[in-house]
Parts: sequence; structure tokens; C-alpha cells
Amino acid sequence: MTRLLPSICLLFLLVGCADTVPDRPGTPFCADGCELEPDPAPADEPPSTTNPRPSEPPPPNPTPTPTPVEGPALFAVFVAGHLGSYESCPEEGYAPDADSGFGGTDGDGVCEDPDNCSFQSCEVAQVTLSLRNDGEVIATGIDVAQIELFGLDNVSRAVLPWLATTDTATNEPFDGDLEAGEEVLLRVEYRGPRDPYSLLAPLDSDGVANGYGGILETTFSSDNYDDVSAAGEMYPVPTVDT
Repeated sequence: MTRLLPSICLLFLLVGCADTVPDRPGTPFCADGCELEPDPAPADEPPSTTNPRPSEPPPPNPTPTPTPVEGPALFAVFVAGHLGSYESCPEEGYAPDADSGFGGTDGDGVCEDPDNCSFQSCEVAQVTLSLRNDGEVIATGIDVAQIELFGLDNVSRAVLPWLATTDTATNEPFDGDLEAGEEVLLRVEYRGPRDPYSLLAPLDSDGVANGYGGILETTFSSDNYDDVSAAGEMYPVPTVDT
């Protein structure tokens, strides 16, 4: 019994000390119940100058929407056409200068006595084109600037005289204005070659052959837009026997 007393007393001391510890988590205490000072919080470290932390990049700027340029925008498209026929009216057809080596002379193909001729053929040359304005402003002063005929070898043969431009929707002369978003179908009449087969024959041929066509390029000018062109393959109107 005497040997157990020290152990019992130590047990009571430990129980009594545990009852005196306040319930403050995170605060250290010594064994006899005294409160220890907590460790001081570490001071803020100065920012590193050798490897600074990259900052977040700014959000990208949205791509600006381009402001549409106000103005007309003309487009021409070849539709159909022919080089005409002037065998019965050669004076109305186009003949290049004699020095050029192309075409016939005045009087070629003239029918002196229509009642005894085996053919009658006189039709003015024409080309039909679609012209539209894809811009935001009216196009004004539209006119035919040039009508140029090329051989199938892409060599220019002649610049043909313009005669008239007609709006096919009204059958009236085209006034030269095209509203924004408007499209018009135009018929352009011109003086076709009097002797198209000689004019369009290959340059290395004898100059007389049937069946040759050409490429007609029609160019439009405008008061407030650049020139626009459209080209297409053309052939003479066949002679009709009567």
C-alpha cells in the first residue's frame, strides 16, 4: 500500500492538470498548465526580382468590324450576241482600213437586183449583257466606252463602232444610271464586221475561210466607278437562202 501512494498521487496530479487546460485549439501549453506564447507569424517575403510571377494577360480586343465603303460596285456579265450579217447591206458593216489586210471593199456582196439574188441577209450586230450595281450608292453616267473584237487567238482585230444601248425590260434607251442593288439587262448594238470571216481568220492563213468566230469585249465606263468589261465568243449570223 505504501508503494502505491506515489503512483496514485501522480495520477491525480495529471488528471487535475488536464482539467485546467482551456479548450483553445492551436495554443501550446506547458505540462504544469502555463500558457506558452505562440510562435510569431512569418513576415511577408519581399517580391522576387529575379523571376517575377507573370501577370494575367489582358483580354484580347475584339476584331473591329470594317466600315463598309460607300460607293457603287459595277459588275458586267456576257449573256449572248452575234456579229451581225451585212452581205445585203455592206455599207452598214465595219471595214478596216485597206492597209490592215482585213475585210472587203465597198460593194462586196451587194445585191444589185434583189429579185434575182439567192440570199438576203442584213442584220445589225448586237450583244446582250447583264449589268448590276452591288454597291451602296447609285452608279451614274454609265456608257459603253469600247467594243473590241479579238480573234480566237486573243489578238485584237478591230475596235467596232457603238450604235445604241437599250434596256431590254422597257425597250427604251438606257439612261446610264443604276441604283444600289439594281440589275439591268442591256442590248448593245454596234457595227459588226462587213467581212467577218476574213477579219477573224488566223493571221497565218490566206485570210479567206468560213466558220471563224471571235471574242467580243464590251467595256462600260461610269462617272463614279472604274471601267468594267465582259467578253464572250461571237459568230456571224448565217446567210439565209431565199
